[in-house]
Amino acid sequence: MRRNPVTTSVRRLRAPVVAGTLAALAFASAGYAAPAAARPATAQLATARPATAQLTTARLATTPLATARLATARPAAFPGFVLDRGRYSTIDVPGARTEGIASGIENGGRIVGAFDRDADRHFHGFVRDRRGRFTTIDVPGAEGTAASEINERGQVVGFYSDVSADPGRNDARSRGFLLDRGRFTRIDVPGARRTLAFGIDGRGRVVGTYEKADGVGHGYVWERGRFRTIDAPGADATAVLGMNTRGDVVGLRAVGQAIEGFLLRRGRFTTISAPGAAFTLPTGIDDRGRIVGTLYLDAAQTSGRGFLLAEGPSGPFTPVAVPGARLTVALAIDGRGRIVGGYARPGTAVAP
Repeated sequence: MRRNPVTTSVRRLRAPVVAGTLAALAFASAGYAAPAAARPATAQLATARPATAQLTTARLATTPLATARLATARPAAFPGFVLDRGRYSTIDVPGARTEGIASGIENGGRIVGAFDRDADRHFHGFVRDRRGRFTTIDVPGAEGTAASEINERGQVVGFYSDVSADPGRNDARSRGFLLDRGRFTRIDVPGARRTLAFGIDGRGRVVGTYEKADGVGHGYVWERGRFRTIDAPGADATAVLGMNTRGDVVGLRAVGQAIEGFLLRRGRFTTISAPGAAFTLPTGIDDRGRIVGTLYLDAAQTSGRGFLLAEGPSGPFTPVAVPGARLTVALAIDGRGRIVGGYARPGTAVAP
């Protein structure tokens, strides 16, 4: 399992990216570092700027994954899951070597995520259709690709790297993408060292995180080629992880040594923090305002469980935990209340 550096204003932490999940990638991507100057006391909406490039000639890799594993293949240590009406079903991506996380789901039942497929741990995105068939997503020319979310239009967002097989690494110089009807558009905040796309709403607006040369993470909303920056008030760094069609945003912020989740609704930030958790990571929100995410019980992210806030940030926190798993991460929820994520398969190690 790989580790990504996460820097706070006081000390540099080494936080493991739990099984390549988009939740932990988001945590690492914020690039928590003390800024050179004090942060503004209110949320900052930067002047919108146009996107700088499009990958308009690139098309979806339509190679279907095999529907059966080789008899000698081991199941991935960190597979995906879908929770539907109280029942957990494992999502085993064919050919996944270590990880096969489900990170997004739309109301029609299509699911997206990422998996590694060879000894060098090259990551690929995937779409699982309503009938359970898998298709890979690879940005042409990229070393590694991860899909994050899908909406009802079938638009998929994620991120990729031209230099690293693992696009979630801090040194991967990753860029976001939007895949729409087989065509890729690059999402790249001008001047950013890296840009990651984590969520998309029903209107095609994309949210994520970017980091410039100073290492400070900022959230953003991308709409029709233009960016708005979101910085939580008083925070040293901000990451935006999900948004619904009403414009409600969930994410996390670093304040000194503390890391906390938040909901941004109509310009107001509300803290999301589960009692007894080392930190709380909200990653998805549906149009009814239901929020899902993960609460970690230790700073090393080796144990924890997902949660559902069916009534918003005031709680209660309903556990999302695959039976027998030491760690379950919940990443997204659709309009029917189905939740997807990943878990540590019982009997496998969860360690940095």
